[in-house]
Amino acid sequence: MFGFIKQFAPLVLYICFIIACLLSVSGKVKWGLLFLIPLLPLQNIVEKIHQLPLGQDFNDILLFCMIIGWVFSKMSNSQRLLRPSGYNVIIPIYFVYTYITLWIGSVYLSAPAPVSP
Repeated sequence: MFGFIKQFAPLVLYICFIIACLLSVSGKVKWGLLFLIPLLPLQNIVEKIHQLPLGQDFNDILLFCMIIGWVFSKMSNSQRLLRPSGYNVIIPIYFVYTYITLWIGSVYLSAPAPVSP
């Protein structure tokens, strides 16, 4: 019985992934988060989805759909994307710092370029 579940679990998760992407793009970003967050610590389950089409880009596609849905829902309601906050300055500075340290670590370890075109 469990062999049957193991065989079809990746397909069921993949179908749920497609549904979560469609819901996220339609502006219901919460559904994408509710699907993604429980799967983040379970990489052994997510790796089984890699054999399906676009399975290796599973997280990236879902995050991209959530960002598109968030932007479209804010634009349709005539709301600002970002509320005025002190974090609006800190977060871009943190992104730049993280990106620079990524390159420094790559050079220090003589590793290939971390971001390639």
